[in-house]
Amino acid sequence: MDCIQFNYKGLTLEANPREVSFRQSKKINTTVIPFKKSKTQELCRNPGILSGSGSFTGKNAQQQLTALLLCYRSKGSDYLFSPLLPPMKMYFTALRIHANAEAESIDYDFEFTEDPADKQFTRANRYTFVQDGENLFDVANRIGYPVEYLAEFNGCRDLFSVQTGEKIWLR
Repeated sequence: MDCIQFNYKGLTLEANPREVSFRQSKKINTTVIPFKKSKTQELCRNPGILSGSGSFTGKNAQQQLTALLLCYRSKGSDYLFSPLLPPMKMYFTALRIHANAEAESIDYDFEFTEDPADKQFTRANRYTFVQDGENLFDVANRIGYPVEYLAEFNGCRDLFSVQTGEKIWLR
């Protein structure tokens, strides 16, 4: 998990968080029909939640904490780069800080919530076009497809080699 540095709004953590998890859920509606089978229907996908925890240690611990607090207090969403997921546009929604004097460290817990306005679901379409500045991770995130699927289906060996205007087949 050390290959991609945790980065949000220009803040790059010196060390990746020790724990990171991602939770995704869907809204499901079940209608009970008397004397018949119930009908279940998928309504929508809820925004994803990325949470985790880490520690700041050493001489720069206080500086890293201050930068994290400023980042949390800034408004709006931005792309979050994490070791767990492709870049996703998210809001920084929760931060908890705990100073540990014995261990000379500052522990933190965080939560990011996916920006649903960034999603442009195009499952009905058969293809999409790469937009300016996008790589295959960005395309996959924008349309809600797994990047592995797009890479395999389109024969992409290098996820960063797609060009603006290139047609990406979805099915």
